[in-house]
Amino acid sequence: MWALLADAPAGAILESTWPSQETWNFVAAGLSAAGVPAPRQIWCQVPVALARERFAARHPARHAIHGEPPDDEEWSRRWAPAAPLPIPDTLHVDTTGHVNLDAITDWCKRPR
Repeated sequence: MWALLADAPAGAILESTWPSQETWNFVAAGLSAAGVPAPRQIWCQVPVALARERFAARHPARHAIHGEPPDDEEWSRRWAPAAPLPIPDTLHVDTTGHVNLDAITDWCKRPR
């Protein structure tokens, strides 16, 4: 993923669920290796109960590569305390309802 990012002259969007600050060292090292000095982050805010409902609705189509779905313990330990990574340029988006994609696109296009 980091090598592909390094080879993307126009930049790229890395979609992942890095759920806690414990992953920040991994992400920071990867961004550094890819030569990204000032990343941007879009943080999709949603209550964990709604995230679980949406996940359950999508699970039948989930690819086997992802393994077993999270159990109650994993939802409580890993996903409930999730927070944005410490990236200063972060857009917080409320995803409990309709999302204004034009506003997100405009934010992504703005100069650094």
